Amino acid sequence: MLHRGEVKAAGPLSELMNVKGFHYRIDVSDVDKATEIVKSIDGASVEPGTIKDSIIVSSETELARRINHALVAAGIGVDQLVRTQRGLEDVYIELTGVAPGSPLSAPPPPPPASPTTVKK
Repeated sequence: MLHRGEVKAAGPLSELMNVKGFHYRIDVSDVDKATEIVKSIDGASVEPGTIKDSIIVSSETELARRINHALVAAGIGVDQLVRTQRGLEDVYIELTGVAPGSPLSAPPPPPPASPTTVKK
């Protein structure tokens, strides 16, 4: 994988795409309340989803049933709970530090101007 002429990663695609842990997209009826509930589950981290009314949950262990049960018990509608996998773009963003949604091919910023020395 190259970024601005620099090799960021090399190897079989299966190794580059290897992700440890579990990642879920959960479509819910109340994002704020669902976020609070999932944060209270040991081993789960949560962030807002990129799809309306969804959250993204990551964990090192399988927590899908536990998360679903906690949300439903709290009265939150769970429309969909899907285990997700990273795409090649996600791997590229992680390795290069390029912000999601930014043009990936934008030229690098110019180097800082060197200070000029004034001779008297």
